[in-house]
Amino acid sequence: MKTEQIISTITRPDTPTPKSITIRDIAKVCGVGKTTVGAAIYGTGRISEQKRADILRVAEEMGYDPALQTVARRLGLQKSQQRILNHVLAYFTELDFTFGAYAREPYRGIAAVCHRERFAVLLTENDDSIRPADILAGLPGTFARGDADGAIMAGHQGHLLDVLRRIPGFGDRPVVRLFHPSPDASCVLSDDQTGTADATRHLLALGHRHFLHLYMPIESAIVINRVNGIQEALTEAGLDPAAQLSGLDLPPLLLTPQTAPHVLPRQGAPAQEVTLGADILLPYLHAHPEITAIFCENDAMALHLWHMLLNAGLHVPGDISLIGFDDTDGMVDGTGVNHLTTIRLPLYDMGVAAADLLIQRITGQLTEDEHRVLPVEFIVRQSTAPPRSR
Repeated sequence: MKTEQIISTITRPDTPTPKSITIRDIAKVCGVGKTTVGAAIYGTGRISEQKRADILRVAEEMGYDPALQTVARRLGLQKSQQRILNHVLAYFTELDFTFGAYAREPYRGIAAVCHRERFAVLLTENDDSIRPADILAGLPGTFARGDADGAIMAGHQGHLLDVLRRIPGFGDRPVVRLFHPSPDASCVLSDDQTGTADATRHLLALGHRHFLHLYMPIESAIVINRVNGIQEALTEAGLDPAAQLSGLDLPPLLLTPQTAPHVLPRQGAPAQEVTLGADILLPYLHAHPEITAIFCENDAMALHLWHMLLNAGLHVPGDISLIGFDDTDGMVDGTGVNHLTTIRLPLYDMGVAAADLLIQRITGQLTEDEHRVLPVEFIVRQSTAPPRSR
């Protein structure tokens, strides 16, 4: 039915008054089913944009108030103990996520999918270090009221999943975890093991034989995957991982991009002073001169270490080769060229995958949790080179 024909039928004597208009009435006027009208008004299904526009125009002309009808619908569903679809998902991340691509890029992917599927995104912070009772006290009432259809969690989120499961308004609603595997939720992960294996093969081809892997203990699952990749490549080369690979824990603040130096010092100019962790790393390197390559937990750590090493008289890559992780922060020279060799994560695509997976779980298109692993890419730049001659 053309738009003009649809609108012309609104003036018929038997048309309901605006106060009593329902989706059934709109469907009757438009000559379509209630499901199609619901898809146009609530975004619960896929219809053509022209049909959506026609139906919405008719609803407006008839005086349909979706707010009043939604309240009635919610009350009816609650009485019958059916779940209400609110078209809202929560994204737990850092409040300063706009400052770093590691959190910003997944959000861009999530937002793109939500725009396409007509879902809203509730941005919520969770501090991994606080107690479950404090997490519960700090959550907005959205979760207790049952307004969030599901959640995406980035970061460690140690106690958060258990807390959400204990809230009656959230309960067993679907959850997708980004970056971190979980047996109790869907997950979107990066193939870190393949990334570190490729990076190790690159270093071995350059002639390196002794490696240092830097990590945070809280990232246990991620650390295991990355170490497995390094060990895989060493074993392929006929080397003993226990003899060739060392591990060291450095302060987590070295992972912060906001404080990391992003520019190579000019010839003869001093490097930025980086003292945090120097009392751990520099003595270790002094005690293990055989180490010629370092795997860093993220790019920011590699940038901090680059200037720390320069201040100690060690040059990258002449004395030590450095490999970052994520490809979110670079060490640029005076011409703007990034020199940091790193492993690139598909951050935007991971956000897309997480939102797609969550919405499919929310709408029942998927009935079981899934784990999806996205490929990474090893990017060779100027921070790796053959080891120093002895």
